[in-house]
Amino acid sequence: DYIINTTYIGTSSYDQVYFLDLDSDEDVYLLGQTRGDYPITPGKYGNPGAGQFIHKLSKNLENTLFTTAFGSEGRREPNISLTAFLVNDCNNLYVAGWGNNSGNFNGSNYMELSTLGLPVTENAFSATTEGQDFYLMVLDSDANSLLYGTFFGGSEAAIHVDGGTSRFDKSGIVYHSVCASCLGGSSFPVTSGAWSATNGANGGCNNAAFKFDIASLRARLKISSDIKPHPITSMPNVCIPDHIEFANLSVGGKRYEWTFGDGEGITLTDTSRVVHYYKTPGVYTVILKAIDEETCIGKDVASLQVMVSQGNFAVGDDGNICEGDTYQLEAYGGVQYFWLSGDGLFESTFRTPIVAPTLDTDYYVTIVDENTCVGRDTVKVEVVPKVVVDFEYLKMHDCFSRPAVKFKSLSGDADSFVWSLGNGITKDEREFVYNYEQDGVYNVSLTATREFCTYEKRINLPVSTLRVPNIMTPDIPGYNDTFLVEFGGKVDIKVYNRWGKKVYEMDDYDGQWDGGDHPAGVYYYEADISNETVCKGWLHIIR
Repeated sequence: DYIINTTYIGTSSYDQVYFLDLDSDEDVYLLGQTRGDYPITPGKYGNPGAGQFIHKLSKNLENTLFTTAFGSEGRREPNISLTAFLVNDCNNLYVAGWGNNSGNFNGSNYMELSTLGLPVTENAFSATTEGQDFYLMVLDSDANSLLYGTFFGGSEAAIHVDGGTSRFDKSGIVYHSVCASCLGGSSFPVTSGAWSATNGANGGCNNAAFKFDIASLRARLKISSDIKPHPITSMPNVCIPDHIEFANLSVGGKRYEWTFGDGEGITLTDTSRVVHYYKTPGVYTVILKAIDEETCIGKDVASLQVMVSQGNFAVGDDGNICEGDTYQLEAYGGVQYFWLSGDGLFESTFRTPIVAPTLDTDYYVTIVDENTCVGRDTVKVEVVPKVVVDFEYLKMHDCFSRPAVKFKSLSGDADSFVWSLGNGITKDEREFVYNYEQDGVYNVSLTATREFCTYEKRINLPVSTLRVPNIMTPDIPGYNDTFLVEFGGKVDIKVYNRWGKKVYEMDDYDGQWDGGDHPAGVYYYEADISNETVCKGWLHIIR
């Protein structure tokens, strides 16, 4: 009925109060545009020289409680046309507006607005802009810090608002009516199931509407399991005895209370995923409460319904294989199958896939029947560890006969070992010496047995007689004319006189050295027998 108080606010430059949130029993918050250096109260979030301001006055308008400016720092021109403003019960500040740097279009003159340079946060819905998008921002209680900033819009120009509904509700959800894609195109973002995903205005402005939630406490949950809807009720359908997994997408809670509709529940202090098993068929309402007594609303609630059915699924038996072998998995009762190994390295959509694990592995199968009922089970394949079969051998040369061979197993543990020496002889010792009766190449194997599995190692072992003479008579033709080493492979020869001086050397010796012009006497040789041994001894040249 009468004026209690009036006042001026602003700077000496162009200022415009664009939005006012006023309650006669509360302090007054003003949101506006400016072309001046709007003052920023010390300790408040702000961008000096920005083109938008927030001004808080006492309810009788006698005192300024704080001021701040936000937007592109140093621009001194408005970035956005302001469309919605909220001060929630905790004094958090919510702002929405649009910028459009396309200038004059469709006969309209617009201020030189631009969303370029507006601050965004790491969790922004969209962190980039071409200068003509919506801008959504949240400041914490009395503008102490930036809680959230994001862009929202399409790639076409001329996104704006000409009247229409643009508002926040008290929980922090903004509802917007938009003139979208006025220069054509359909890039304005839409959600799955939107009434229309395309601009039908034939190059003109198409009305769009969006709802964006930037509340500080919000309960949200969804089913994170691969569960199909029931074909009749469309509710998520899970089959006993399978589990159902829920994802907690809430924000701002310090405690989360889950109830599953079957008398069971759980309370958590984080947003971990929750797995639950229903024991009886039916329809259950799952409720999630996000709780933080320090927020304005203190608690938010979300819920969904699930249908629990009795499936008719089966899988093949668990199996045992030897490491290196394969195993065929089997499942029944479905029209779709998805297998996944416990280590995540194998997956298949076949009903009976073949696997080749090297360790004990669980294979999880998801089966979908013709009614979209989902069944899950596990097949465990146990692997008998491979026995690493290895051995070494040593030919025990004396440089004048066929060598004996010393065999030694280097294998790991097994139930039993059997040697096959390639000539019909078998042994079961881990270490032994054997004399072959003839020169030749023998197929030697060592076989290990563990449970029902066998493993082996094979080699081809050449055995040859090695003889190195110690007398040479080069002056007696036809008998020991040259230093002749009897061996069927490569031999490297070095010969020294009694004083240690090397008098002859040849790699891959051809057996033709006749002592040359060296005098009769005792010499010393070193014969390197390739892959066999080194023979050292004396050689008597008799002339």
